[in-house]
Amino acid sequence: MEYLKGSLPSLITPFNEDESIDEESLRNEIDFILDEGAHGICVNALLGEGFKLTDEERKKVLEIAVDHVKGKGVRVVNGVQGNSARICIELAEHSRKLGVEALMIPPPFYYKASRKNIFDFYKMISDAVDIPIMVQDAPPIVGVEIGLDMTVKMVNEIKNVKYLKIELSKPGPEVSIYTKILKDKCPLIWGYAGAHYIEAYKRGCIGVIGTPEVPKVMYDVHNYLEAGDEKKAREIYDKYFQFFMYNIANGFHSQAVSKKVLYWKGVIKSDKVREPAQPLDELHEEELKVILRNAGEKI
Repeated sequence: MEYLKGSLPSLITPFNEDESIDEESLRNEIDFILDEGAHGICVNALLGEGFKLTDEERKKVLEIAVDHVKGKGVRVVNGVQGNSARICIELAEHSRKLGVEALMIPPPFYYKASRKNIFDFYKMISDAVDIPIMVQDAPPIVGVEIGLDMTVKMVNEIKNVKYLKIELSKPGPEVSIYTKILKDKCPLIWGYAGAHYIEAYKRGCIGVIGTPEVPKVMYDVHNYLEAGDEKKAREIYDKYFQFFMYNIANGFHSQAVSKKVLYWKGVIKSDKVREPAQPLDELHEEELKVILRNAGEKI
């Protein structure tokens, strides 16, 4: 198989003021990302508030995205979250029928699952639906750590585990250990809103799932790194480093940050986030504008 790589921005899910899905803005967002530059897209992820959508809404968002990129050579990753394998299997089968490249699946996080629970969860999904799985190991975000030993076991014993998306506060030596052990069998994709991607790339990550509001940044950074021009990659990345850190530091509000920027840019009609998340307050907005303007954005 040809592995996913490069910049794969995670879409936000635009809402109307009544919290229904704004389908027109969703299509506009996809067009914006592709015009700016991307090697693929990721829908229904945590940033996309996939965990707040009904199953039917998640299916609809995916259907719109797949239909909108049809014939454009764009690879699609679908985020699947659920606290039972059965929920995920239904969404996985729907994704497979639509031709999705891979499923990004975090471990169950509503309750504290045992190591065996986590292994069985992924194995049941893999056995039921023949589609590549990207295991999302994001302890700072979901509060559950899968860890190296369990990842290696899953890669060796679960046929469809093909990727690891790793999200740490900083990609230290642990990432190098992962890539050294897993590289030939299970490449790593970096997350964490794209923060520290250059170091993650140098430690072996082959791609990044970042945010959708400044997609050209990660697209260009990755391409320059692939071309061996780290200096140029850093020139671009360093201008936006404060923004990436501001986004991820806002945690549950990161969805509101991404939506606010896309709203300011005229990509989506509303920056509405689904409860219990809250919109940015006035001080948040002021700080965000300063950071973006310092990066050269005309906000």
